[in-house]
Amino acid sequence: KAITKLRDQEKKSKDLERVLSQLRNEHEQFKSSFESTVQQRGQEQSATISTLQIRLDELEKRSASMINSLHSEIQTANTTIEGLNQTLKSIGTHHRAHRTSLRNSTTRLLQLATRFKHFSFGNEKRALVAEGEQRIISLQNEMNGLRNRAANDSAEQEKLRQKISRLNDLNNDMSMREKRLQAQQEQALSAAKKEYESQFSELKTSYDTSLRMQLMILHQANVHAQLAQLKARLDSGRGRQNDLESSESQQVQIATSLRTALEQEQKKNKVGLCAV
Repeated sequence: KAITKLRDQEKKSKDLERVLSQLRNEHEQFKSSFESTVQQRGQEQSATISTLQIRLDELEKRSASMINSLHSEIQTANTTIEGLNQTLKSIGTHHRAHRTSLRNSTTRLLQLATRFKHFSFGNEKRALVAEGEQRIISLQNEMNGLRNRAANDSAEQEKLRQKISRLNDLNNDMSMREKRLQAQQEQALSAAKKEYESQFSELKTSYDTSLRMQLMILHQANVHAQLAQLKARLDSGRGRQNDLESSESQQVQIATSLRTALEQEQKKNKVGLCAV
């Protein structure tokens, strides 16, 4: 029986060792798989971050290029507007000069007309009258030309005003486009930051969960090892108890045998004495 119990204990001990070995193998496999997964996720995270950084750099370059282009166009428009304003000032100056010349011509016509009223119609005076009429006609033509030039100047000035208005509208539109580009850039940066934080949080949560699982498995393995040690100590104590019980039983059997032999010897002695 003691040998059978010992064999059973050895079998149980081997089973426990096999279970512990299996748990260790599973733990190593899980650890290797976990490290591989963490490394792979880290590489994917690094690749994603690199891609996002590249996209952000490209977006910043394109935004900077477009903003520089808009600034250049705005400066060109401002220069054109300044040139048109100078042209308008020059046209206004010429227009005022034409008006002054027109008033002077009108004054000269009135003066000539006044002078012709005092002339008689002699031959010499007729020549003067004819010369005066020619001069009046010339002055009238000049006045008509000045009126036409003034009208053309007014039309040209109106065109310039319209062109300046269009350039101002274009300048405002460029400013709005620049603000939209800046807003889009800020939105892209904010979205990239949120995506990075989300992926980092997801990876950290996965890592924490896996780490807790690994700690639980290690704790379970330690508990199994402690249970195995306690069981081995208990089995060892039981073995010693069985040995003591077996030794005590043998001593009892020996004592019983000796008592029986003594009783038989005493009976023989009694029988011998009776026979004598």
